[in-house]
Amino acid sequence: MASCSGAALAIDSPADAFTYQGILNDATGPASGPHDLFFTLLDGNGSIIRTLCADNVPVVAGQFSVQVQVGPDLPSLMREAYWLRISVRPDAGLDCGDATGLQDLAPEQALTSAPRAARATQADSAANANTLAGLSPAQLTNAGNLTGTLPDAALSVNVPRLNAPNIFGGTNAFAGIQMSGPIDNPTGPLQLRSNGTRGLMIDFRSGHPNIIAGSSSNVILSPAYAAAIGGGMNNSIGASWANIGGGSSNTVNTAGDSATIGGGSQNQAQAFHATIAGGYFNTVSGSSAVVGGGALNSVTANFGTIAGGSSSDLLDSFNTNNRVTDDYGFVGGGGNNRAGDSVGSTQDAWYATVGAGRDNRATGVFSSVLGGSGNRASSQYSSVGGGVNNRASGGFSTIAGGSENAASGFVATVSGGDFHLASGDRSFIGGGNGNIASGAGSAIASGFSNRSQGFVSFVGGGDGNIASGDRSVLGGGYSNQATGPFSTMSGGIYNQATAYGSTVVGGDANLASGDWSSVLGGIDNQATAIGSFAGGTRARALHEGAFVWSDRSDLSAGVYTTSTAANQVTVRAAGGVRVIGNVGVTGNINFATPRITYRMYSVGEFLPGTRNSPDVPVRTGFYGQIIRGPSGTSNITLRVPLNLPHGSRIRDISIFYNDNDASRHMRFFLLRTTLPNQVASIVSEVTTEAQSGSQRTGVLPLPTPIVVDNQNAALELVVQPERPDTNGWVIEWAGGFADSQLQIAGMRITYETDGPSQ
Repeated sequence: MASCSGAALAIDSPADAFTYQGILNDATGPASGPHDLFFTLLDGNGSIIRTLCADNVPVVAGQFSVQVQVGPDLPSLMREAYWLRISVRPDAGLDCGDATGLQDLAPEQALTSAPRAARATQADSAANANTLAGLSPAQLTNAGNLTGTLPDAALSVNVPRLNAPNIFGGTNAFAGIQMSGPIDNPTGPLQLRSNGTRGLMIDFRSGHPNIIAGSSSNVILSPAYAAAIGGGMNNSIGASWANIGGGSSNTVNTAGDSATIGGGSQNQAQAFHATIAGGYFNTVSGSSAVVGGGALNSVTANFGTIAGGSSSDLLDSFNTNNRVTDDYGFVGGGGNNRAGDSVGSTQDAWYATVGAGRDNRATGVFSSVLGGSGNRASSQYSSVGGGVNNRASGGFSTIAGGSENAASGFVATVSGGDFHLASGDRSFIGGGNGNIASGAGSAIASGFSNRSQGFVSFVGGGDGNIASGDRSVLGGGYSNQATGPFSTMSGGIYNQATAYGSTVVGGDANLASGDWSSVLGGIDNQATAIGSFAGGTRARALHEGAFVWSDRSDLSAGVYTTSTAANQVTVRAAGGVRVIGNVGVTGNINFATPRITYRMYSVGEFLPGTRNSPDVPVRTGFYGQIIRGPSGTSNITLRVPLNLPHGSRIRDISIFYNDNDASRHMRFFLLRTTLPNQVASIVSEVTTEAQSGSQRTGVLPLPTPIVVDNQNAALELVVQPERPDTNGWVIEWAGGFADSQLQIAGMRITYETDGPSQ
């Protein structure tokens, strides 16, 4: 539904066109954009005299002005009383020959004229003026026929007197007269008119003048006094000491004492000392608040300010405008920005500031958003410089820019980048992507998906690094972890410093898990004891104060260079060790060589065990100890825990047994079970060949030495027969020899340690 109001029509010179001005509203408010206007002239019977068209008339905030060409017969048409019908449609590319989509505006407007004697702008003659006060026309054409003196007493009070006070009542017109002295009207306002229309009015109320200039549609409502309207049209003042400079349809309501509207259109000042400089549809309802200009801006709190700007979405203009809702708030411009939280009192988010941008919110006390889009500063003294969708929710938190960053910790800071979270109090993130600083005082300089979780921990950069130990430091690299207090990680990949004061300089897959331990780069090195050191390749410093350096001469699986005692220096250097220069040595230097040891296991160390029947009975047979399961029992086994020295290297495993059944096989395998998760895996296995009546030796194949790591895994030998007899599985050990039985005699393991051979 469209409507038109405040219309004005003027005849242009030369008199072949007229100008029509008005305000056009649609269902949502003031219309905007090009519109087609049709003007239909009707006589008193409603018959159409003429239809005129104005195509693509620009409408801005509801206001338009259009000149309509009529033709040279316009003056003759204006001598009669006609009606004007106005039809309108939004421009859709149709020309004036197509009336599709037109909507008639109601009501039709009467085109009225002054009394017929005053219709002409100039009367050259009056044929019917035969006499005037008894004088003939001939007498009136000669001023000499008028004689005598007219005394003042005979003059009306409305006749001005020279050099004397004069009081005028009613409507008076002056032309070419200079006046001095007071002009006083004790019974009503003084009005100055031009062409019958008021241009200025002075109206005294309560001893103070109200001054209204401009259109006669401007008004100062009673009982307001000492107010002024400088010009424009349809402006209204309802409060004392208020002022409207000009413009159209501006309003100062009854609460707006001393309020000011400079100009613009449809602005409203609704509070004491409120100020609107210009623009349109701006509203100020907070005392001493200001709107500089723009459109649809709203200040509802005291001492708030909006410099300019407008709605961010013209299709939803009244919900996406700029607003200041808490005292002393400020919005510089942009669209859909908010200073204040809009809830509670107007002082629970005061002094909030939004500089510009779009869809920004400053809702904390003294919070600020400088610009950007979709940013939020929601806690006291929080700040967002710019960027997109950043959230500063911690007290005194700061986000300089970037995208999708969050600073939720107290005094937390994010300088830039995207998808960061600074959740620890006084935490800091410099840049990069997806970093999280959750520890108090923690910091991440840059990088990707890094975590700084410990108290005052630090990550310099890299990707996927974690500094979770208090006061830990991690320089960079990939997937490194500094989890111990005061631990240090320079870089590299897949390295860990897990103990107090531990250090890994770099490299790949290194571990420093002893307090104050160190790994100097390389690959797959471990320093697991207090004060231990490892470097090179596959070095294992497993004892307190041990120093291990390992070369790359043997990269076979399971081959490590391992310490064997505390405070020991272990070096594997296949190319030799060179010492250049004068070297002072105090004490002895011992160069360790591998020590070969044989460990014999008697049959008494073989323990019964089964996965399915752990309670399989053990009994004494005629020839010795035997284990027998019920018929159909599977996976009956014997197990031997190896219990070898930590760091030793297994070279050979031999099992001695008797086999008196050609139909049976024996399966031997070395089982490693990791600690503490108890995951078992077979390191090596062998199945014997069935051979009746033989005393045999089974040897497990070991392509490379097996390193014993008692801290992380348990080793045991498992013996398992491959076929049951009719009475179930039968295994005999601890002496004797019987038909249809397998007998275990013992086992020997050859292993080496670092030290003198024995």
